[in-house]
Amino acid sequence: GNVVVYGGGAVMDLGGHPDVAAVSVAVGWGGELRNGTIDAGLVEIDEGRISATIVNGEYGVYKTGTGVGYLEGEQLYSGTTTILSGVLELLGSTISDSRVDGGIFRVSGVAGGDVEVNGGALIVNGTVGGSVTVHDFGVVGGDGFIAQNLINNGIVGPGNSPGTLTIGGDYTQTANGILGIEIASSTQYDRLVVGGTASLDGAVYFYVSGRPGSTKYQFLTAEGGVEGEFATVSTNTLLTAQLFYLPNAVQVSFEQ
Repeated sequence: GNVVVYGGGAVMDLGGHPDVAAVSVAVGWGGELRNGTIDAGLVEIDEGRISATIVNGEYGVYKTGTGVGYLEGEQLYSGTTTILSGVLELLGSTISDSRVDGGIFRVSGVAGGDVEVNGGALIVNGTVGGSVTVHDFGVVGGDGFIAQNLINNGIVGPGNSPGTLTIGGDYTQTANGILGIEIASSTQYDRLVVGGTASLDGAVYFYVSGRPGSTKYQFLTAEGGVEGEFATVSTNTLLTAQLFYLPNAVQVSFEQ
């Protein structure tokens, strides 16, 4: 049958049962599904919490509605995690791919597969185990770790105002891509740390929230080397940003 857990204070406790079967699961309005394992084909979460382990899940997990949903524990479903609206915070772990079509996907735990960002935002404060592709209307930020590659056709803004986003593989920025870097002080500024090669094109935008002085800010490093250059450079101030391309890094300084 179908499992529906809706309403503030509504809790379905599986009692630690290892094999509860359901055609679908829906959690919303502050409901909670916990303590056990459920075999379900389709899962929908609006505003609520799922900490029970979901297996099978061939049709995936969908975040709908405008509320905040929390996904906890070790999730073993095979379908895609799709965020359509609202906020889905992953506090536990998943093993399959994810897709952000709208809203916010906040990864505080481990998203095991690849993530495609078509719209909305992916905030990586934990780990993405695969690669991330950002399309025209998508945004990626956070202080976490992307284990494989990051392809930027949209907007990438490292950190949580400011902070460091680390990529285990390559960073590729296309002609449509924008890299946003916040400069708050000589020690507090955004950094993009790349384990592989950084291939650059498109735009870089500097949001200067403090007085930058004469410091050279090394905002991008790439162990595998830097290829190409940003096509356009802009700031939110009247200062001129001057870029310095090094074999394994890019730096910026600001002039009147």
